[in-house]
Amino acid sequence: MSDSYLILIPTDPNWQPEAEAAQKAGAVVAELAPEAEDIEAFAMDEVEFFDAGENFESAKCPHCGADLTEWWPDAMDRANELAFGDLSATMPCCGRPASLNDLVYEMPQGFAQFAISVTEPGIETLDGEALRRLGETLGHPVRAIWQRI
Repeated sequence: MSDSYLILIPTDPNWQPEAEAAQKAGAVVAELAPEAEDIEAFAMDEVEFFDAGENFESAKCPHCGADLTEWWPDAMDRANELAFGDLSATMPCCGRPASLNDLVYEMPQGFAQFAISVTEPGIETLDGEALRRLGETLGHPVRAIWQRI
């Protein structure tokens, strides 16, 4: 049996909220996912990658839409060597610059120094209004990652 997580991260990998905003956002998440087993907000010293686990399908270029799924693991290895301190890359398909954080991931994934992790959230989606509300509470837009491991 696999475990499900909802991970909420800021859209900017280096952004972190004030402690009070993080606490308030945790309370909003508790309202949105009242059946969740656990909700934890945490900050890290360095940027980390938050993946979709078994939900991951593909990575695509944010400029031209080309499938980068075969190229992506090597790009991630290079970024990991720098502790995800530099997420910039040249897209192999169109030669344009982009951040690994801005690739079009099916299912969404991303990089962050702050996250709210929800264990077994008891919900399957968050609508745009819920994400907007969480972003306003934190003080920065957020991305939802639905992880299955």
